[in-house]
Formats: sequence, C-alpha cells, structure tokens
Amino acid sequence: MSLSQLPPDTLARWGVDPSWFTLPGQPTDQHWIPVSGGADSSALAILMHLLYPEVEFKLLFTDTLAEEPEIYTTLDKLEAFLEVTIIRLKPELGLYELIEKFGGYMPSASSRYCTRELKLRPWEMFLKGQIQSGQTVHAYVGIRSDEQQRLAFTHDLIETHMPFIDLDLRRKEVYAVLADTIGIPRSYDRRSRSGCSCCPFQRTTELVGLYQAQPLEFVRGMKIEKPASRDVDRFPANAMPVTEEVGLTANHLSFPIPERLIDPEASPVAWGKWQGRGEASLFGTTGFFVAYELLVHPGVGGDGVWWQGFVTFSTSLSGVRKQLDTFYQHRLATAELKGIDEDQMREELRLVIAFIEAPADLVDTDKLSAQSFTWKPGVSFAQIRHLVDWGRRSLHAAWIRQELARTVDTEDHPLSWRYEHRQGLKSALKKLHDVTGDVVCFDLYEPKEPDPEEEFDENLIACPMCSI
Repeated sequence: MSLSQLPPDTLARWGVDPSWFTLPGQPTDQHWIPVSGGADSSALAILMHLLYPEVEFKLLFTDTLAEEPEIYTTLDKLEAFLEVTIIRLKPELGLYELIEKFGGYMPSASSRYCTRELKLRPWEMFLKGQIQSGQTVHAYVGIRSDEQQRLAFTHDLIETHMPFIDLDLRRKEVYAVLADTIGIPRSYDRRSRSGCSCCPFQRTTELVGLYQAQPLEFVRGMKIEKPASRDVDRFPANAMPVTEEVGLTANHLSFPIPERLIDPEASPVAWGKWQGRGEASLFGTTGFFVAYELLVHPGVGGDGVWWQGFVTFSTSLSGVRKQLDTFYQHRLATAELKGIDEDQMREELRLVIAFIEAPADLVDTDKLSAQSFTWKPGVSFAQIRHLVDWGRRSLHAAWIRQELARTVDTEDHPLSWRYEHRQGLKSALKKLHDVTGDVVCFDLYEPKEPDPEEEFDENLIACPMCSI
C-alpha cells in the first residue's frame, strides 16, 4: 500500500479535521519533518503528506548507531509508503563510542549530551547548508495533544510547529494512523517510545522487555554501566532457565494459572502480609514481586491461554501495581501488535502478580549503592537480568508443580493426552535439580482503566528528534 491508495474518508476515520491546522509560511519556505523511526514522527509524516500532497516535506533521520533494530525497518516502510527518500545522517562516533570519549560518563536526565552531540548538532550543521537567503525553515514535530508538557525541539534557524496539538490528536489516534498504513513498530510491543535501545528514560517494564526481546542489545548496554565496587558481583547470572535444565521447549511451559481464572467464584488473594520490601528474613530468604500477562480466549481449549509474557518485577506491591497500570494502557493502545483490536485486548488480557521467596544467598533484591552509575537510577541492567531470570525460573517451576497437582486424576487413564502430559512433567520435575524460588501466592490484578482526558505518563525528553 502507498499513500495514494488510502480511502477518501481516511482523515475522518482518524478523527482529523483539516481546518484545525493551516500550513505556515510562504511558497518558497522549506518544510522539514525530523523522523526517529518511532510512532509519533512516522504518523506525523504520513498525516502531513496526506493533508498537503502538493508540499515537498523533507524527512531527516539522525542516527545514534545505538538504535533499536526495528527503527531501520520502520524507516524503510515509511520511505516505501510515502515514496520519498529519508535523509539519514550517521555520526563519526556512535553513542557507545561517544561515552568512551567522555571518559565513560553516561548520559542521564541531568546530562543529555547524547542528544546534543548525536541529534542537535548533526541536525544544525546539516540544516545550515540547506538554508537559502530569504527562506524560513519550518520543522514539524510529533508532540501529541496528551503530552503538551513535553518540551519541543527549537532552534534559532527554524520555526517549530506541533500539528498534533492543533489537531487534538492523542496517542490512540497516532496508533490508528500507523495501524492503517505502515503498521505500529514491533518494538512498541514492549516500549512506548523509539530511541536508543538502552535509553535512560525507559521504564523498568521496557528494560525487562529489551532483555527478553533483544538480549544482545541489552548486554551491550550492560557493559557500559559502572557499578560501585560493592555492587560488581552482586547479581550473577546464576538462574538457569527451566527450559535448559529439563529439556522442554518454551512452548511446553507456562506460568502459573491463577485460581480465579480456573474458577471465577474463587476468592481473591489477601495481599496484606506481602506489602513490604523483600529484604532477607531470619530464615535466610528474600522476597520480591513479579508480574506477567496472559492472553486468554475460550476457543483455545484448556485454560484458554494463547499468549504469555513476563512483564516486570518490584520489591513492593504498590510498585508492581503502578507499573501494571501503565503497562495496561500501553497494551490497549498497541493491541494491533497482537493481531487483535482494543476491545479484544481489554476482554482477553489477564495481568497476574506473584510473590516469590528465594534463598537470600542466591537472589539479591536490595537497592544499588549510591556510587553505582547505571542507565536507570537505582537499578542496574545486571540486576534486571538477575531478577527476571529468577522470576521466570521460579514461575515455570511453579507451573510444573501446579500442573502435576491438577492432573492427578489421569493416572487411571493411561491412554489420554493429559496422562502423557503428566508423565512428561513428572520427568521434567525429576531433572529440576537446581534451586528455584517459591511462588508463595499469585492472583489476577485488575488494572486501572485509562482516563482519555489524562495525559499519558511518559518520561520527558528534551529533544523530540530523539524519541518521537
């Protein structure tokens, strides 16, 4: 599909009233759209070309050489759909080389030199060579109506415009534009913004997703971190995946199925005694919360689960609940990535919280020391890997034991599939020799429904070119 093949009623279906935005400037002016390969800038480029097909919009991408792999796929799709060429600037030094040049000093919320060196300066140097006498340069950035507090990219050489705000377009409409055209970038299955794979403005859920989906990129980022001496060896990769230990493939394992999913009349878990931080106990154990998602459809059979994924961890119940509320909003907005619509996602998504107790000499849930320098303050990539691995291992082991308890009745029916299933799990349990955490309780969590009038809680990034 290309832009010219969109139906005549496309703008109306996206909720766009063209009269709300007038293209600024004179016929001789230049019009630029900085694109990042993310959702907002891609949708903006599509919308502006549809609104003003007679205007020559120039698209520019400034590479950091540390981008999510999906970024380049999205840029290629955008070029093909619009039938335009995106100007792509590559730096002499990528992000990781730049960090080395700065003596290992990592970017952070208070020091965004990565944006300055890899986005702003390349854009400025390139633009100076494009401006002709008497011209005004207009730049269009994808700041949405539901994030008006977010800072826009400005420069003395250009006039910056934010069409999404004028058109009152929010996150939902942006994803609708992409769903009807080039598709939502696959990386948005686990993150809400484009940008570098190890960007310090990602949430814990997004970094957990990076570790599981792009482990090589995760390790690449982990090597840059500088833990304090007391934190260096605290988070070993010592939790062997159950798949490797027992010889089962991932599609033959699951996470525990909450009782309320099996029996809707079952009582919810009383979480009162699990409110606190998981510190080492007198019994030599430590505890932490984990969360996972299940997509359930009655036509699948069995428990109806057709998709599952590990979402996040926290040392407090309030922390994991807060993460899940935001995660739920993102799942609804990006339902297309699972091949369903928002209503189906709301109907089929089940979020589960579990509390895991594990040996304190193997699992470390304590905070980092203040002397550690990491991408995300307070947690290192090594600790994320450590707790995700222990969480997944403990959940898989708990499911095996749960399934064995649920299939006891098959011992008298040796010709059934459930009997064969049980025998396979009994064999797997015998091979499970390494320590696992104990999933002491787990239950469904009912997330807070998003308020359509509320601004979406996303980290503020100074430069929209970096993450739109």
